[in-house]
Amino acid sequence: MAKQRRKLRTRCRPGYDGRMEQTSDKVESPYRKGEFEVVARNVRESGLLTMLNRKQIDDAQYMAGDWIRRKIERTRMSSGAIDPGYEPVDTSGHADPIPDRVIAAAQALGPVERHVTREHGRQGWLTVRLVCAEGATVSEAAHRRYGLATRAQERATGQLLRDALDEAAIYLGYAQRPHKPRNVVDKARA
Repeated sequence: MAKQRRKLRTRCRPGYDGRMEQTSDKVESPYRKGEFEVVARNVRESGLLTMLNRKQIDDAQYMAGDWIRRKIERTRMSSGAIDPGYEPVDTSGHADPIPDRVIAAAQALGPVERHVTREHGRQGWLTVRLVCAEGATVSEAAHRRYGLATRAQERATGQLLRDALDEAAIYLGYAQRPHKPRNVVDKARA
């Protein structure tokens, strides 16, 4: 008797073609001010975009994570291949070893890092940095944090990421702290 072939289960979502998972997104038109265009976007381009598409984080958390990613990428930029230790051949002068845009990005990122670290510890900031800037998944961040991570530790890392992104979004002004009313009398006790 011949063995039956098992039907492969695909883990597909709409728009998935094997390499890319596409979704539509509204962006401001570069040609017409104030108008928006619908564009196709690869969800797998970043872990944050994947989490946003799967409704694991909200818009404010995504915007805060994207802001952090852009600032970290900008701090990694340098003046190029010019070695400031060599004498200039022509009379153009020395290249600036650290451009102003790198300094400005680091200065803007510093207070956010301190705020998130104060609220969620060093592990909270490292998890945000791993997922937002390094492109790691939450599972990879959990494995870097715990070594061989269990499912519960992966969930805890995901919750830590969401909480830290919430704090960053509040600090950056993308979200507001939830309002907790004071002096509310419990109706059951009254």
